[in-house]
Amino acid sequence: MTCSDDALVSPYLSFSPTPSCAWSLSGAMEWVSEIDRWDLWQVRIEEGDEVGIRPEFGPVVQEIKVYSAIPADRLWHVGERGVPVFEFAEAAPS
Repeated sequence: MTCSDDALVSPYLSFSPTPSCAWSLSGAMEWVSEIDRWDLWQVRIEEGDEVGIRPEFGPVVQEIKVYSAIPADRLWHVGERGVPVFEFAEAAPS
């Protein structure tokens, strides 16, 4: 899940099926330059959770909306990622 605005309260949480998918969707957001670091969380979805799949991504599941509250004992902090900063190395003299 990515939050771009502290005042925004969505009726659902958004998740991705894999960490790489989550990172790529979050990194593609328009406001990505405003974020220095992201936390990656794993969530266990259980029977009875209200779940929706976004159809606009086509046949591949990329984003999962969960409308149910997720208790803390079903969350795991997996890692943190910063915005990549590229530094160009100078070419060696020929």
